[in-house]
Amino acid sequence: MIPVSGAAWLQGAALGTELLVFSLPVSAWVAAILLINEVPDIRPDAASGKRTLPVRVGLDGTAMVYAALHLAAVVAVLYLTVAGALPLFAPVVPVALLFMTARATLAIRRGITDRDRMRRAIESTLAVHTLGSLWLCVCVLFLQWSAAA
Repeated sequence: MIPVSGAAWLQGAALGTELLVFSLPVSAWVAAILLINEVPDIRPDAASGKRTLPVRVGLDGTAMVYAALHLAAVVAVLYLTVAGALPLFAPVVPVALLFMTARATLAIRRGITDRDRMRRAIESTLAVHTLGSLWLCVCVLFLQWSAAA
Protein backbone atom coordinates (compact mmCIF):
# COMPACT_ATOMS: atom_id res chain seq x y z
CA MET A 1 0.00 0.00 0.00
CA ILE A 2 2.76 2.41 0.89
CA PRO A 3 4.69 2.08 -2.41
CA VAL A 4 1.63 2.85 -4.56
CA SER A 5 0.34 5.69 -2.36
CA GLY A 6 3.83 7.06 -1.81
CA ALA A 7 4.66 7.07 -5.51
CA ALA A 8 1.42 8.90 -6.30
CA TRP A 9 2.02 11.40 -3.50
CA LEU A 10 5.56 12.07 -4.72
CA GLN A 11 4.14 12.86 -8.15
CA GLY A 12 1.71 15.40 -6.74
CA ALA A 13 -1.42 13.46 -5.81
CA ALA A 14 -3.18 14.35 -2.61
CA LEU A 15 -3.29 11.61 -0.01
CA GLY A 16 -6.90 10.66 0.51
CA THR A 17 -9.29 7.77 0.85
CA GLU A 18 -9.50 7.08 -2.87
CA LEU A 19 -5.73 6.93 -3.27
CA LEU A 20 -5.36 4.59 -0.32
CA VAL A 21 -8.18 2.35 -1.56
CA PHE A 22 -6.67 2.41 -5.06
CA SER A 23 -3.44 1.03 -3.64
CA LEU A 24 -5.24 -1.90 -1.98
CA PRO A 25 -5.73 -4.13 -5.07
CA VAL A 26 -2.10 -3.81 -6.13
CA SER A 27 -0.93 -4.45 -2.57
CA ALA A 28 -3.27 -7.43 -2.13
CA TRP A 29 -2.04 -8.98 -5.37
CA VAL A 30 1.60 -8.55 -4.28
CA ALA A 31 0.80 -10.07 -0.89
CA ALA A 32 -0.81 -13.04 -2.68
CA ILE A 33 2.41 -13.57 -4.65
CA LEU A 34 4.47 -13.55 -1.48
CA LEU A 35 2.03 -15.90 0.25
CA ILE A 36 1.78 -18.50 -2.52
CA ASN A 37 5.56 -18.54 -2.93
CA GLU A 38 5.85 -19.78 0.66
CA VAL A 39 3.58 -22.80 0.10
CA PRO A 40 6.13 -25.07 -1.63
CA ASP A 41 8.49 -24.56 1.34
CA ILE A 42 5.95 -25.32 4.05
CA ARG A 43 7.48 -28.67 5.10
CA PRO A 44 11.14 -27.57 5.13
CA ASP A 45 10.19 -24.33 6.88
CA ALA A 46 8.29 -26.22 9.57
CA ALA A 47 11.15 -28.69 9.99
CA SER A 48 13.68 -25.90 10.41
CA GLY A 49 11.53 -23.94 12.85
CA LYS A 50 10.57 -21.11 10.48
CA ARG A 51 7.13 -19.88 11.49
CA THR A 52 5.89 -18.53 8.16
CA LEU A 53 2.18 -17.85 7.78
CA PRO A 54 1.57 -21.09 5.84
CA VAL A 55 3.34 -23.06 8.57
CA ARG A 56 1.25 -21.36 11.26
CA VAL A 57 -2.19 -21.65 9.60
CA GLY A 58 -1.71 -24.73 7.40
CA LEU A 59 -2.75 -25.22 3.80
CA ASP A 60 -6.47 -24.62 4.32
CA GLY A 61 -5.83 -21.42 6.26
CA THR A 62 -3.33 -20.25 3.66
CA ALA A 63 -5.87 -20.89 0.91
CA MET A 64 -8.44 -18.83 2.81
CA VAL A 65 -6.03 -15.92 3.29
CA TYR A 66 -5.05 -16.14 -0.39
CA ALA A 67 -8.69 -16.02 -1.52
CA ALA A 68 -9.43 -13.17 0.90
CA LEU A 69 -6.60 -11.10 -0.57
CA HIS A 70 -8.07 -11.44 -4.05
CA LEU A 71 -11.58 -10.71 -2.83
CA ALA A 72 -10.30 -7.59 -1.06
CA ALA A 73 -8.81 -6.41 -4.35
CA VAL A 74 -12.17 -6.83 -6.11
CA VAL A 75 -14.05 -5.09 -3.30
CA ALA A 76 -11.64 -2.14 -3.48
CA VAL A 77 -12.19 -1.84 -7.24
CA LEU A 78 -15.96 -2.03 -6.74
CA TYR A 79 -15.76 0.71 -4.10
CA LEU A 80 -13.73 2.95 -6.39
CA THR A 81 -16.18 2.35 -9.22
CA VAL A 82 -19.17 3.28 -7.06
CA ALA A 83 -17.28 6.34 -5.79
CA GLY A 84 -16.69 7.45 -9.38
CA ALA A 85 -12.91 7.14 -9.17
CA LEU A 86 -12.89 4.36 -11.77
CA PRO A 87 -15.08 3.86 -14.86
CA LEU A 88 -18.11 1.56 -14.69
CA PHE A 89 -16.30 -1.20 -16.60
CA ALA A 90 -13.37 -1.28 -14.16
CA PRO A 91 -14.54 -4.32 -12.11
CA VAL A 92 -14.83 -6.55 -15.19
CA VAL A 93 -11.21 -7.73 -15.29
CA PRO A 94 -10.64 -8.09 -11.52
CA VAL A 95 -13.83 -10.16 -11.25
CA ALA A 96 -12.77 -12.30 -14.23
CA LEU A 97 -9.37 -12.83 -12.62
CA LEU A 98 -11.11 -14.50 -9.67
CA PHE A 99 -11.47 -17.60 -11.85
CA MET A 100 -7.68 -17.90 -11.99
CA THR A 101 -7.62 -17.29 -8.25
CA ALA A 102 -10.08 -20.12 -7.62
CA ARG A 103 -7.80 -22.64 -9.31
CA ALA A 104 -4.78 -21.39 -7.41
CA THR A 105 -6.73 -21.61 -4.15
CA LEU A 106 -7.45 -25.28 -4.82
CA ALA A 107 -3.78 -25.88 -5.62
CA ILE A 108 -2.79 -24.34 -2.29
CA ARG A 109 -5.18 -26.65 -0.46
CA ARG A 110 -3.58 -29.66 -2.13
CA GLY A 111 -0.10 -28.42 -1.28
CA ILE A 112 3.13 -29.34 -2.98
CA THR A 113 2.14 -32.95 -3.72
CA ASP A 114 1.29 -31.85 -7.26
CA ARG A 115 4.31 -29.74 -8.20
CA ASP A 116 3.05 -28.95 -11.69
CA ARG A 117 -0.27 -27.66 -10.35
CA MET A 118 1.54 -25.54 -7.75
CA ARG A 119 3.84 -24.10 -10.41
CA ARG A 120 0.81 -23.12 -12.51
CA ALA A 121 -0.83 -21.60 -9.44
CA ILE A 122 2.21 -19.45 -8.77
CA GLU A 123 2.37 -18.41 -12.42
CA SER A 124 -1.33 -17.54 -12.46
CA THR A 125 -0.88 -15.44 -9.31
CA LEU A 126 1.85 -13.50 -11.09
CA ALA A 127 -0.45 -13.10 -14.09
CA VAL A 128 -3.31 -11.85 -11.91
CA HIS A 129 -1.06 -9.17 -10.44
CA THR A 130 0.26 -8.12 -13.83
CA LEU A 131 -3.08 -8.10 -15.63
CA GLY A 132 -4.95 -6.51 -12.75
CA SER A 133 -2.41 -3.75 -12.23
CA LEU A 134 -2.20 -2.96 -15.93
CA TRP A 135 -6.00 -2.92 -16.13
CA LEU A 136 -6.21 -0.41 -13.28
CA CYS A 137 -3.71 1.80 -15.11
CA VAL A 138 -5.81 1.59 -18.28
CA CYS A 139 -8.93 2.52 -16.31
CA VAL A 140 -7.25 5.57 -14.78
CA LEU A 141 -5.89 6.66 -18.17
CA PHE A 142 -9.35 6.23 -19.67
CA LEU A 143 -10.81 8.55 -17.05
CA GLN A 144 -8.06 11.10 -17.68
CA TRP A 145 -8.53 11.02 -21.42
CA SER A 146 -12.32 11.13 -21.23
CA ALA A 147 -12.18 14.11 -18.84
CA ALA A 148 -9.83 15.95 -21.20
CA ALA A 149 -12.10 15.37 -24.20
